[in-house]
Amino acid sequence: MMSQNRQGEKDRLRADLDYQVNLKNELSLAEVLRRLDVIESERLPKLFEEQNKRFLDSQVSRPQLET
Repeated sequence: MMSQNRQGEKDRLRADLDYQVNLKNELSLAEVLRRLDVIESERLPKLFEEQNKRFLDSQVSRPQLET
């Protein structure tokens, strides 16, 4: 009976540790997703704008071929 109690306690501790690890990972993942949202909403439009400007500048500086 005591062996079963010890095993039960070990199982409870293991389950608690699993829960804590899972919770920590879930919170970390939520933070990563939040940061991706920030990148998408704030930084990507600026990057696209800069890329379009560079593209348009390269088109203006390139001589047009006559057809």
